Amino acid sequence: MAHAAPLVGFNAGILGIPVPEHIGTLGEWAVNMFFCISGFLIAHSAQRGTISGYVKRRALRIFPGYWVSILFVVFLCAPIAVATGHTAEPYSLKGAGGYIARNFDLFNLQYPLFGGPIGIPFTHAWNGSAWTLGFEFLAYLALIPIFYIGFIRKNAKWLVPVIYAGLFFGHQIFELMGREPNRFVEHILRLHPYFFAGVILYMWGKRIRYNATVAIVVTILGFALQWFAPGIAQYMHLPVAYGILALSAAIKTDLCRHNDISYGVYIYAFPVQILLTIFGSASLGWVLNAIITFAITVGLAWLSWLYVEKPALALKDRKLLRIRRDRPTDTVAASS
Repeated sequence: MAHAAPLVGFNAGILGIPVPEHIGTLGEWAVNMFFCISGFLIAHSAQRGTISGYVKRRALRIFPGYWVSILFVVFLCAPIAVATGHTAEPYSLKGAGGYIARNFDLFNLQYPLFGGPIGIPFTHAWNGSAWTLGFEFLAYLALIPIFYIGFIRKNAKWLVPVIYAGLFFGHQIFELMGREPNRFVEHILRLHPYFFAGVILYMWGKRIRYNATVAIVVTILGFALQWFAPGIAQYMHLPVAYGILALSAAIKTDLCRHNDISYGVYIYAFPVQILLTIFGSASLGWVLNAIITFAITVGLAWLSWLYVEKPALALKDRKLLRIRRDRPTDTVAASS
């Protein structure tokens, strides 16, 4: 919804529904909430197993689905853009290979391909949402010393709030040093406080009482501040993390319980919106574009989960399954 308006030039379209002011705030809020939830869930994941097992689980969750989404752009979206005249350069295997290589590792991403998409409002990017994935993976890595180095793990309940406080006052610390954070650090200071707010709530969860009414109030308040007073909202990490996590505990649903399409929705929505715009959907307006994008993206996300993400996640236990299969044989050999 947040990307739909700028990607169609803020066009009200045939429904005549005007674009709300600060519509981009909706996307910012959603990303912030994602990092809150992620911090909570990944802290749970980091509590078990070994470092290698943890890194393997995290890599299998992020990379296979992401890599296939890159191929989706290279071998479907880009050829359509070239054929319809929405690129500045012809299709080439060298250009396609360069795009794959530069986007392979989540960092220093290349957004356009063959000089496009062009001739559409707002952007020349195919993967405009992918910039957050690198910061998500950095947050995963930041938990390794906290949960897997013995003397640090013993004090993790106190260390994590200290890390959060450092991120919370990050801009003030830079001001005291007389320096300005670069763009990379700016993104860390925006996203990682939400992640570590989720980690704090996981680690101290047994001492925190979750109340659905309070959760609703602080979630609505956090969203309103994000919309109308972003300067205040940027310091609301813990309250909004409490709100969104408490609501997730209070709302009982089986929707996507066994089939998690959330990641697929995130990585496919942007290129789908670009394709729709190439086919002339801007005239429909931002609301209809958002609805059509959602319908198509859910389908792609479902396929991604069933045929890429879920099989990839199954690999995390392959070694364990092999050991279990060996045990009966070993037992028979020992008894004989």
